[in-house]
Amino acid sequence: PAGFDLPEINPLDHQIALARGSTMALDTTRTRLQAVKSARRRSVPETPEDKRQLWEQQERENQFYEHYLHIFLNTTAVAIKVSQELSLLQLFEPEVNLAGHPRVWEAAQKLRDALRQVREREAVAEYEWKKQWSMPRMGMPSTRWI
Repeated sequence: PAGFDLPEINPLDHQIALARGSTMALDTTRTRLQAVKSARRRSVPETPEDKRQLWEQQERENQFYEHYLHIFLNTTAVAIKVSQELSLLQLFEPEVNLAGHPRVWEAAQKLRDALRQVREREAVAEYEWKKQWSMPRMGMPSTRWI
């Protein structure tokens, strides 16, 4: 339809499709929309069940992306806090050489800790997502899987 942007299909959508799953991006491709139009009509009892399953699937997908949003927001908050601390140090103590300063080391440690937490939380999210789609978990979680 004119003026309607279809969602972008990303690598995660392709992984889900390989596991015989579906996402909203995949479901709105022209091929699938045409297939739905030509498929047999659902009976009255089947329709609510289909709608419930679609709703549950969309809800799980929304929860997954919400989880990633929280990971991103928490990581951003740590980065902003560390940046502000270092900026204030430079502002109030301009004569101090930051190279080797204990606060710089503390800031670096906070960023390392935040990155470690991100990796742990992403690994959990990846495991849960792949478990939902019955996808095998091959070795360590991918750092680029999403």
